[in-house]
Amino acid sequence: MRISANYDASTSRLLIRVLAAESLYDKHFDIKSINCCVSVYLNPGKMQKQRSNIIKNSRNPVFNEDFFFDSISAVQVKKLSVKFKVVNKGTSLKRDNLLGEREVLLTKLLSGV
Repeated sequence: MRISANYDASTSRLLIRVLAAESLYDKHFDIKSINCCVSVYLNPGKMQKQRSNIIKNSRNPVFNEDFFFDSISAVQVKKLSVKFKVVNKGTSLKRDNLLGEREVLLTKLLSGV
């Protein structure tokens, strides 16, 4: 996953930008059955969970989506982590397939916090 983050203390707003995911499937997997999206939320407590658009037919989807989390204090920023969950959305009969997930402390993503 390629991501970036920015926190504006004056507005108590956190921005998480999901740029892209890479190498989700090997070349033998049928590209027509790839329909992935990313869920982004803050932990603990799964605060303000958000989901990206679904990108179809790509092993290396480019999202370029911004996720805003409001009313996040400077104290919270130092304690929270952000969790990313990448899933391949199933068809109406199939379940979603978890491709991977990762949780990262916000202090590791933000400089100067």
